[in-house]
Amino acid sequence: MMPKNKDFALRIEIIDECLRNQYRKWTLQKLIDAINDKLKDRYGKSIGKRTIQDDIKYLKFDKMAPIEKRKEGQNIFFIIATQITQLKICQSTMKKFHI
Repeated sequence: MMPKNKDFALRIEIIDECLRNQYRKWTLQKLIDAINDKLKDRYGKSIGKRTIQDDIKYLKFDKMAPIEKRKEGQNIFFIIATQITQLKICQSTMKKFHI
């Protein structure tokens, strides 16, 4: 089983990879599906909606990542202006997430 800190780091990396793809519109469900596909392929596990919401919240408010929500009709999409992986994750944050 993968340690939680690697799981967290991998999820952040996948979110970054997804949101940097400006040719695709990312709803929360599409992000969840993309992350779960990669986690299942690599480690045979998946995560839930709340985990991804917490990851996005962490990136947006704690790391000041320029993640925005845009509403188009009934759908809400996530977009980003820079790469999340360029942001630093400190030890106190890792402890906060018990990793």
